[in-house]
Formats: sequence, C-alpha cells, structure tokens
Amino acid sequence: MENHNLTIIDKEYLSWVKDLALRYRQSQIKAAVKVNREQIRFNFLLGKDLVELHAEERWGQRVLTQLSIDIRKELPGVEGFSKSNLYYCKKFYLLYNEVDIFFHQVGGKIEESPSTDFFHQLGGIFQIPWKHHCLILDKVKNDRSKALFYVRKTAEYGWSRAM
Repeated sequence: MENHNLTIIDKEYLSWVKDLALRYRQSQIKAAVKVNREQIRFNFLLGKDLVELHAEERWGQRVLTQLSIDIRKELPGVEGFSKSNLYYCKKFYLLYNEVDIFFHQVGGKIEESPSTDFFHQLGGIFQIPWKHHCLILDKVKNDRSKALFYVRKTAEYGWSRAM
C-alpha cells in the first residue's frame, strides 16, 4: 500500500502555509464584518419603515406580531424577525435617526460620505454585532450620547456583551 502523505519541512513552504491560514482567517473576519454591517443597515431601515409607515397606528398594536409571522413565512429558516427583534429595529432607528447618516435617496441606501469619517462620526455603529446594540438599547433607554459612548468603546476595545 502506497503512502500518499508527504511531509515537507522546508521553512519557506511552512511559512507559506502559515501565511495562507492567516490570510484565510483575515478574509473570514472581513466577510463577517461586511455581513454584520449590512445586517445593521437592514435593521436600521426596517426600523425606519416601521416608524415612517406608522405601522402600529395604521395596522394596530399587534402588527409587529403579525409582521413577524408573515415575514418568517416569506423567509423560512431566516432568523432575526421575532416580534422583539422588530421592536429593537424600531428602537434602534428612533435612537439614531437624527445622527447624520448619509442616505442616497435612490434605493434608500446608507452611503458613506467621502468628506466625512463615517464610522468615527457614528461611533462604530455598523461595526458591532446586533445583539450588542440590543443590550445597549436596553441599558441606555433613549440616551443617544450614552449609546454612542458604549458603541464607540465596544468597537474600540472589543467589549463583549458581558461588560
């Protein structure tokens, strides 16, 4: 029986393997950051929809419950559409809607302004995970300056939700 295992001990090769592994992990982190950023943007815009459509006044107090059911039917297996999460989206929008976020009107996309340090201005709002935002929303109530403080510190120091 032939042994197909090859052991290479060449230092250049071993260094290359370590570099590949590091580059792969860095790519995974970049992808996760981009996914998180888009999820935060989606949640912000969902909250904006709920507020601007006057959803609860228009369709009744149970609209978040019904929306949760209906959207999960449309997107089976997708998480993040519980009634409580929809409520957090609304709270998130209400807290940050006056922060100078740049919208490109066509399509309602949140855009970065080339003349502004977008992430610094927003205190890392799109850099931290959604569950961190939910915890911050619970802790600071409607105090935007406190929320932005915690968002900045979480982004800067990598604070966990246990902090």
